[in-house]
Amino acid sequence: MNSREAARLLNIMRYKPGTSTTFWPEGEDGVGMSLQFTAYDSTPDIIDGGYGRETRIQAPPISFSVRGLDAEQVMAAGLRACIEVDIHEAREFWRVGKGGPAPFHPHNMQGEAAWTRCRDAKVSVRYPQPANPKPVLPTSLRSGAANAA
Repeated sequence: MNSREAARLLNIMRYKPGTSTTFWPEGEDGVGMSLQFTAYDSTPDIIDGGYGRETRIQAPPISFSVRGLDAEQVMAAGLRACIEVDIHEAREFWRVGKGGPAPFHPHNMQGEAAWTRCRDAKVSVRYPQPANPKPVLPTSLRSGAANAA
């Protein structure tokens, strides 16, 4: 899929409440993403009594390649980009005890180095399987269908 088609597809997608995304073409094979979201202050002395004040954050622009991807893979890449921002935020709040150190804090060298060493830890999450799984993608967006048109 080319970058213009991918950006157009991703701009019809919606992420979770409190977020807004904008996608744009970058060259022939790339897509850029802007993500705004609601976050909370992660300062340790504030966390002890609950989350800090709510604020609106503009994440730095994110870019990714869509070369050779079909529509379903492009949607997955866009979701993955959103999840990477969520992981960054989660690393600020993942702390030892109430208000203790954040071993994977993304804004310091030790936290970044620890995350780099450990981020690929294998986790197997087991969700219950639905009784009657139904396809969630419209036929026009399933693998290959968008490219065939």
